[in-house]
Amino acid sequence: MAEALSSSHDRDTRSAAAALLARTGDANGSEKLAGDLAKEFPNDTLLNSVWIPIVRASNEMRRDPPKAISLLEAARSYELGAVPNGCDYWPNYVRGEGFLKAQDGTKAAAEYQKILDHRGINPTSPLYTLARLGLGRGLRAAG
Repeated sequence: MAEALSSSHDRDTRSAAAALLARTGDANGSEKLAGDLAKEFPNDTLLNSVWIPIVRASNEMRRDPPKAISLLEAARSYELGAVPNGCDYWPNYVRGEGFLKAQDGTKAAAEYQKILDHRGINPTSPLYTLARLGLGRGLRAAG
């Protein structure tokens, strides 16, 4: 990832790096990138309403799952959207994780089911396959 960031400083590369860092547990690195992007692109709707909330929710997931879920509310208007930068299933997937961690299997299953019901958005996304696993975990947690 350091190589990608050193060769490209564009918005999409940095937002993908921020998401990757957040997903792998580097909250400081991801928050720095997200903060810099928010300052540099204050009017970028998808960045500020989808990608940065995904980054921040992923960071918050380990500490406070309900807060992580609430951070994703900004993305609700854009979820399941087929856009060039590929946000497709991410808001639902991360929200589903939050509900699992908050021990609300019913709501988690509903988020994963949304992904499965909209395969045409990105039929080759690994999140589509992972949603099946999440759905099973959500249903198990729901009893």
